Amino acid sequence: MAKKQQFHPALTVSNIKNLIPITLELDNSMYNSWSRLFKIHCQAYDVLDHIIPPTSDSSSSTTTNTTPNPLWPRKFSTIRLDDFASVSAYCQQIKSLADQLMNVGDKVTEERMVLQLIAGLNDNFDTVGTYFTQMDKLPSFYEARSKLILEETRKQK
Repeated sequence: MAKKQQFHPALTVSNIKNLIPITLELDNSMYNSWSRLFKIHCQAYDVLDHIIPPTSDSSSSTTTNTTPNPLWPRKFSTIRLDDFASVSAYCQQIKSLADQLMNVGDKVTEERMVLQLIAGLNDNFDTVGTYFTQMDKLPSFYEARSKLILEETRKQK
């Protein structure tokens, strides 16, 4: 039997703009948001070490310094709204996974949670996601959650 060839998940990305809706511009102040969102997707596709080489500190893990299992952050980074019945369930899962990651030593910041929330939105919430990314400062996770639930309620009516 011939061995089935395995493809790396990053090879299936045909257009990065489908995953990262923010365009990086020199005169725009969105660099931090864009950078963080890009790093999240690189981590999800297990190619972050091509951008940021792992540290060679002998006292720490070579993959990440704080995460015992390198797959845990990838599970957080692959959450999509389409996999849930409602925005509320989607946000609950993000918060739950962030709490679990924090319990095992991976610091999940409020900004990272909001960026993941935005990254996993579908086309129905594209305008809200764009609004969040164009703000001078990202909203808190609970503010973003509330705005998305309001938008979902409005669309259902």
